[in-house]
Amino acid sequence: MLANVLDPLYQLMAAIMAAIYSVVPNYAVAIFGLTCIVLAILTPLTLKGLRSTIKIQKLMPEQKRLQAQFKDDRQALNEAIMAMYKENKVSPVGGCLPFIVQSPFFIALFGVLQGMSRVKYWKPTGQPFLEMQATGKVDGKVPEGAVPVGLPNHLPRGSSLYNSLFGAVDPPAGSGLPVLKHAPGEVKAFGFDLARSANEMVSKGFIAFLPYLLLIVLMIGLQVFAQRQVNRRNPAAAAANPQMQTITKVMPFLFGIWGWAFQAGLTLYWTTSSALRIVQQWALYRFDPTLAESVKDKQVALAKEAASGKKPAATAKARTKAEPKAPPSKPPSKPPPKRGPATKPVVDGPVEGASNGSSNGSNSSGAGGARPNPGRQQPKKRRKGR
Repeated sequence: MLANVLDPLYQLMAAIMAAIYSVVPNYAVAIFGLTCIVLAILTPLTLKGLRSTIKIQKLMPEQKRLQAQFKDDRQALNEAIMAMYKENKVSPVGGCLPFIVQSPFFIALFGVLQGMSRVKYWKPTGQPFLEMQATGKVDGKVPEGAVPVGLPNHLPRGSSLYNSLFGAVDPPAGSGLPVLKHAPGEVKAFGFDLARSANEMVSKGFIAFLPYLLLIVLMIGLQVFAQRQVNRRNPAAAAANPQMQTITKVMPFLFGIWGWAFQAGLTLYWTTSSALRIVQQWALYRFDPTLAESVKDKQVALAKEAASGKKPAATAKARTKAEPKAPPSKPPSKPPPKRGPATKPVVDGPVEGASNGSSNGSNSSGAGGARPNPGRQQPKKRRKGR
């Protein structure tokens, strides 16, 4: 059903690739040229999406006011924010508009690549080849005595792209089939088959699998870098829509999973698209008056913050993360308690060499006696029995 709906788009993209291939006979170059044309067609929508993010950034103070006003009523807050967007003619998903519109082209290229690598099986009859006699595999097996024939779909008949994929390696006599220089269904460029996926090539050995893996890694890296560039230019707009921000962070890795399962031609298309989008955004922010003004406003705001001695939020946050945390300080140790002067032990009973205090009426000790501790109550001396 979907193939029937998108069939006109299949035909259009196949015709564009055939035209590019007639000038530069290389499948990867044809996909690259197709990507450039699609990106050029979508440039107005991309510009509209970027302008929408600028408007959202300018509405941030009003959105914060609404959040403070309706902090206890989530539903009322959402209604107020959507009313604000509608009044200012802003779409909260405007930044994702280029991606949404580009999805049908991605699906159409998937169908075109499948059509380019289509293989049918034909049993020689001694008569010229007829397409209606060619069939697919029966129960997953090639029909006995059948010859594999490259029979591309969606491509314009008679074009150089169609002729490069149509035919057999060893055509039967009298069939009228052209001789192919490669196996039927192969779409090779720069040493690897664009009609095969990384998942299919794992079993072929590491050397054969390596180009597919590197292409997936490059695609993910370019998409992450492109999204960071957008967020760096519009930090407030990114903070205004955290849900969409989460989606854009997940999408590059989701495409990595798709790149593992789908044809390398699709991965090449999205890698090229990501690289061109980085250049496109730079050019739009440089030459579009609205976007260029937003960049100048941001530079002025940063200059004012620098003049006032305030650190930008992003810089302060980054420095806070970079600085190591100081170890917790130990509580000051308590000084040891002060002790009084050392005291001598009190002698219980009469001391040798001391005079009798009861007969003399004095507490003075003799020359060699021990002195009692004045800070301690002296025990009574027991009298000697008579």
